[in-house]
Amino acid sequence: MVTQVPDLSSSDSGAVSAPSSSSRPPPPPPPTARKSRSSGGAAKGGAPRRAPKRPWTAAEDEALRRPVSVYGTTSWSRIAADMGDRNGKQCRERWFHQLNPAIFRGSWSPDEDASLLSLQRQHGNAWATIARSLPGRTGNQVKNRFNTIRKCRVTATGQQRLYPQGTGGVGGGGHHPLRQPPSGSLRTATR
Repeated sequence: MVTQVPDLSSSDSGAVSAPSSSSRPPPPPPPTARKSRSSGGAAKGGAPRRAPKRPWTAAEDEALRRPVSVYGTTSWSRIAADMGDRNGKQCRERWFHQLNPAIFRGSWSPDEDASLLSLQRQHGNAWATIARSLPGRTGNQVKNRFNTIRKCRVTATGQQRLYPQGTGGVGGGGHHPLRQPPSGSLRTATR
């Protein structure tokens, strides 16, 4: 029995012939370079506008007090819009760390120091949690005071001494601050 094989080379049969090398489609165009976004505002999908890092002026402090008295301490983006070139985070941090009238700036009492040490043993370095237990003190004040207490040791004679970094205080790495270093271990500077 003989079978017939259809002729695929003719264009009449309706079959698609393989394209010749001259009839290939052109390659796609190279991708275009993206246009850079300007830093002058938050465009859709773009990065938010960055506020400059510079010291606060007395006029800016006064300008911050006005919208805080109107909007309260929850609408920081709205307050920042009234401020000009300061963002909400800067305004919030300035208010809670510096300008809030509820912040107590006096020296620390021995009772506060004892409470701070006890709360730090209980909560670890959760400064905001500890600050909620010490009225009038911010988390930043609490952290700074704790680090000062750690550096400041009381000697056996009752005198208070401040020990530099690397002698057993914050950062460690030295001998115990109340013990004498081993003989011969003191280095002298040769400069």
